[in-house]
Amino acid sequence: PEDENGHGTGMASIAAAQTNNLKGIVGIAPKARVLPVRAFNAQGFGQMDDIARGIYYAADMGAQVINMSFGDVVRSRVLEQAVTYATNNGSVLVGSAGNVGGPYQRYPAAFDPVIAVSWLDINNSIASRASYGPHVSVSAPGSGIYHATHQTAQSYSKSNGSSASSALVS
Repeated sequence: PEDENGHGTGMASIAAAQTNNLKGIVGIAPKARVLPVRAFNAQGFGQMDDIARGIYYAADMGAQVINMSFGDVVRSRVLEQAVTYATNNGSVLVGSAGNVGGPYQRYPAAFDPVIAVSWLDINNSIASRASYGPHVSVSAPGSGIYHATHQTAQSYSKSNGSSASSALVS
């Protein structure tokens, strides 16, 4: 699928950009294969049933890890069922804890089987806008993380937030 928004391409490049291709960056796991699944529109918004369908699809395709660099304050039953399905089918799910600063739960990261990832600033401290709390499993670097931009992946930018942290952990 085409990434009209660029967020998915950026997060995939953090996780798995290849080496030795004379292009921009290297991902944390450059030999990993990426299964592109688009559940959001060009403005970066998605309906819970579309997101759930994407999770089901990834699990059915045998995804070992499903990165969920997105979140919402709404606890959706349909999304929770998709997370449970993927987990029961062998996928590890990683989700961004959020960027609202404080002990706030964001879903799907706050669902029990998901590895919820908060972000660290350049001083290796919890970032001021990072969400945290007992649902958070781990924190990872999330300030100034380089990633590819847009669907062509020919230009690069820096990202700040738990989306980048989640991609690193994934």
